[in-house]
Amino acid sequence: MRTLVGVAVVFAGLAVARPAHAQFQNHSIGFEVGYIHLQKDIGFSDALLPPALALDATLYIENGFDIGLRFGFAIQQDPVGAQIVMLYPAAFFRYYITQDYFRPWIGASLEYMHSFDSDEVTAGTVASDNYVGLGPIIGFDYFFNDEWSVGLTGEFAGYFALNAGAHYSAQCWARVATHF
Repeated sequence: MRTLVGVAVVFAGLAVARPAHAQFQNHSIGFEVGYIHLQKDIGFSDALLPPALALDATLYIENGFDIGLRFGFAIQQDPVGAQIVMLYPAAFFRYYITQDYFRPWIGASLEYMHSFDSDEVTAGTVASDNYVGLGPIIGFDYFFNDEWSVGLTGEFAGYFALNAGAHYSAQCWARVATHF
C-alpha cells in the first residue's frame, strides 16, 4: 500500500510540474518617472522641479552585469520663470548583487544633458547648453513575475562643460519594466 501511495504522489507531482526558470529574460524595456535636482548656479530654479519622464532599455550580459540606455525628458524653469526643455540621454552599466526576485544593484552612468531655453531666442535660434556627466548609481529591481519588474534608482552625477566648469545633479527614478 505504501508503494502505491508513493507511486501516486510521484505521478501527481509529474502531472503538475512546470519547467524550471533559472533566470529572468535578458532584455527589458522600461518607463521611468523621476525627479532631478540641478545645481542652481547653472541657470535653473531651485524651486520644486516637475517630474522627468524617461524610457530605457537594458541588456543582461552575464555573471550579474547588464548595460542599458535611458532617454529622459523634463521641462524646468530658469530663475526668471522661462521654461527650459531638458533632454537627458544616458548610458549605464549595473552589477546585480543578488539575482533573485529582489535584485539590488550598483553601477555607473555616463550622461549627456542638453537644454533649450525658451526665453533666449535670438535671430531665430534658441539658446542651448550642453553638459556631460558621470556618476555612481544605486538601486534595486523587484520582479513580481517572470516578465514584469518595478524598481528605484538613486543617482548623483557630476557634469562638466568647457564654458561653465563642473556642476552636479541628484536624481531619483521609479521604474516599471517588461522583460523579454
